[in-house]
Amino acid sequence: MDRRIYIGLFCSLVATVAILATAIPVSTQTTGSFQYVIPHFNSNSGSELILSNLSSVLASAKVTFRNSEQAQVADAGINIPAGAQLRLTAGSLALSSFDGTVIVVSSNRLSVIATLSTGSGFESAVPATSGTDLIIPFSQGTTGRMKVTIYNPDDRSTSVVILPIAPDGTVLGNAAPTVAALGTLKLDIATLFPQPSTGPLRDISHLLIRVPKSVLGPDHRVFVQAEMINFSDAAEGIVVPHSDFSAVTAVPVGSAVLSGTIPFFVHGSDYLTELQFVNTSSDAGTVTLTARDIDGNLVPGTPVATVALPANGAARRSVQRVFNLGVGTTLGSIVFQSTTPVIAAEAIASANQSGFVVIPAGPQPDTNFVFSVRDFNPQVFIGLVFLNPSSSIANLMLQYVSDAGAIISSTTLTVDPSTQGMRTLANLFSGVRSAGFVYVSSDVPIIATALHVAVDNSVLGNLAAMHSQPDYAGPSSTAPPPPTPVGPTAPSGSGSAAPTLTSFGVLPVPLIAGNAGFTTTVTGTDFLPGVSVLINGVPRPTILLTPTTIQVTIPPEDLAIGGLVKVTAMNPSPTVGASNALDLPVMNPVPVVLSISPNSADVRLETNAPALPITVSGFGFKQGATILVAGTAIPTTFQNSNSLSGSIPQSSLEVGGAFAVSVVNPDPSVGPSSALPVLLSNLTPILAAVETDSLLTFDPTRPGETYNAPIVLRGSNFSKVSVFELTPPLCSKGLAIAPTSATVLIGGTQQFTAYLDGVATKAVTWTVNDVAGGNFTVGSISSTGLYTAPPAVPDPATVSVKVTSSSDPTKFAVATVTITSTPAATTGGVTGVGAVGATVVGSHEAVMTVTINCTGQYMVDVRNPQPGGGVSKTLAFNVVPFTPSSSPTIDDPAFNNAPNLGLFPPVAPARSPAFTLTITGSNFQPGAVVSFGSAVLFPALVTSTTITVTVPAYLVTQPGLVPVVVTNPTGGSSNRVLFGVN
Repeated sequence: MDRRIYIGLFCSLVATVAILATAIPVSTQTTGSFQYVIPHFNSNSGSELILSNLSSVLASAKVTFRNSEQAQVADAGINIPAGAQLRLTAGSLALSSFDGTVIVVSSNRLSVIATLSTGSGFESAVPATSGTDLIIPFSQGTTGRMKVTIYNPDDRSTSVVILPIAPDGTVLGNAAPTVAALGTLKLDIATLFPQPSTGPLRDISHLLIRVPKSVLGPDHRVFVQAEMINFSDAAEGIVVPHSDFSAVTAVPVGSAVLSGTIPFFVHGSDYLTELQFVNTSSDAGTVTLTARDIDGNLVPGTPVATVALPANGAARRSVQRVFNLGVGTTLGSIVFQSTTPVIAAEAIASANQSGFVVIPAGPQPDTNFVFSVRDFNPQVFIGLVFLNPSSSIANLMLQYVSDAGAIISSTTLTVDPSTQGMRTLANLFSGVRSAGFVYVSSDVPIIATALHVAVDNSVLGNLAAMHSQPDYAGPSSTAPPPPTPVGPTAPSGSGSAAPTLTSFGVLPVPLIAGNAGFTTTVTGTDFLPGVSVLINGVPRPTILLTPTTIQVTIPPEDLAIGGLVKVTAMNPSPTVGASNALDLPVMNPVPVVLSISPNSADVRLETNAPALPITVSGFGFKQGATILVAGTAIPTTFQNSNSLSGSIPQSSLEVGGAFAVSVVNPDPSVGPSSALPVLLSNLTPILAAVETDSLLTFDPTRPGETYNAPIVLRGSNFSKVSVFELTPPLCSKGLAIAPTSATVLIGGTQQFTAYLDGVATKAVTWTVNDVAGGNFTVGSISSTGLYTAPPAVPDPATVSVKVTSSSDPTKFAVATVTITSTPAATTGGVTGVGAVGATVVGSHEAVMTVTINCTGQYMVDVRNPQPGGGVSKTLAFNVVPFTPSSSPTIDDPAFNNAPNLGLFPPVAPARSPAFTLTITGSNFQPGAVVSFGSAVLFPALVTSTTITVTVPAYLVTQPGLVPVVVTNPTGGSSNRVLFGVN
């Protein structure tokens, strides 16, 4: 069945049906269009698709109902007026029954939500996000039954891999079904992965959905949604299976976070709450939870708790178990911070009834929220929760708006800082019974959530929040809007022309949030008497000066929060609408940092080490403020106007030093705060072993033939600033200096050491450029060899440091020093005569390249610089004298004139049986092998002069001469002697 319908919104829905021959594919979002996918929708009574156009312009959309299992496709073209919302059912598209996927493609951004109904239960589902790696949290556990719907938006079929994951991260099975092109696949997880017939039940914590990567073409992506019934978790207090169904939308693995908010929990009075944190990392982690009651106070019991997270696993915990809540009812919110990325969700269940709902972690704070409301049902109530995480009072305006966009009722609500406001819809708007939506606006960012609740707690449902578009000024009239003609180009109004705004007059510079208000002018065209300037959609006192200039007074409440304030103008009715909007930047002020905790830490060299959590205290922090470490932003969580928390990643914690920490408020912003330091200390290196690839040798008879050898150092706390120090053996007698060269910052120091016949000595004198003790221009040097660079770079910038034997002035050594005014970056390296370089493989391994120029014991240690740091113990490796190996020699009877020497027998008949060959000669070594032609034979007996070896019959099948060679295990092969085969 394939239908196309074009729908226009008048006072009711008008539909026209046309039969099509083929399905119309729906592509992913392209330029100028926006796609929304509800993977699972049905035709049950009460199931609705709600499309909200909370903007200032008409929206044109195409809605496609697709059921690939029944080859069922219906399309609808829709116009949705500005500020209105449209409700569709399967019947709206002349479908008597439907169970499949809905795709919406719109010319403008919409707010889309679906209400799903099954029997007495109902849930809301938000559009799914496509992905190649998706997680469905809160899977069926041990008793639940979860059904998964997968939609493939591509015009090619694709396979998916479904992995059920246990809480400890174990994969409990796998399935790899194929989803047809533009197809919808429905799977029963309990059937796909049945429980074992004997033994303990398997606990499926969550599902991982993966789409295999494409080698030759673009990656496939899918949309996934799930519904679950009969969930229970006796260990956490959900004792019996709950028959109420819950919708769960899959989320991309990449959406995992390190911190967030559970905006509402309840325990007691027939309710209990269970939390789940899915660890998307292959590393184990912990999540720290802080619970506060509705008044912002820490809950009694254990308000701050830590829960362990297995690698790739998850933790499900009741709030009662985590926080040791007492008797009675506790309501509040929870803030979490994790050491590994997590996907967070909560389930609220009735203790005595069947009600059960899964709710994702709270949305980000915002200044507007929209909740779609169904027709009045006396058996159901809607509860609304408003959490104010900021340090300022939140003043809320709540408006109950009809689907057509007209105000039905309005009220206000004040929520104190760090507290929650809780109301039912009936409390806020008594007597309102028609369907519509609740528009919530706040002067500071808040978090809003809502629940559908049956009065007997048999049904719980999540009412997901939507948001208006930036250009939505809110409903402004209680009169129904005029009917909108069908068609995508229908005008949004009629009457006088809309003004055009071009620029502002004089403005405060800088215009900082908290300004006491001011009066300015706005220039433009088409201003009429009675024109009104709107600030973020709210009319403000306006005076018409000329047809091209108006004056407006902007009060302090419009300037309390930094951001782009939308300024529009509207002529008196009748008019086609508001003008274009000008952005008025209200700058966030410079915050002040007073303290950092902790303000010191050790470096973290392991790549899997957790991030360093820090708390920055001060004042003037705004929602969205960011902590900067050495000028780089780190993940930041806003606590309140006086506190921020952040995490410095391990990659920024590998080198010690003092790092400037500051805070910058979100754009538009005057700039960052002044900085305070966090001191990061290097660790003391630990040298556990020194290894060489093979025995190192040096030929004393050829002293000029030096070579470089790799030396493997093993231990701990090696870093990119480690210095690997080499002390070689005495390779020649005389006076030497170390180091032989150095670069020193002006005013800096460098220690030199004198060695006499390889032993450190103080019986020497020191000069700089042949000046005893040096001077102010070239630098000075003490009697112990400590050189101090001059306060300015000399010309030339290189000087000579000379050490001379006190007892024999003919013995001296020279080092070169380069003076610089540019501080060198903190880097590691090597020092010592013969140290060529070093590569740090990891914190536990480094490879040092050393020049081998004599035999003896070479000493190695590792030094990490300040702050912190230190020197490891010293270990050694040895270089032994080279001993030339003697090559073996086989007696050759042709030269020795001794037929019984060399090979015996010297010949053998062709095709003879195996026989024993005796080889005589010299320099044969144990382990020597015999090459008989191309075959390698292993002797039965080896002495320095005799070898006996068995020759197999298959090596003498053909007449001819066979070369015989002996090879020693230390290298070197003998001369070749021929064996005859007759």
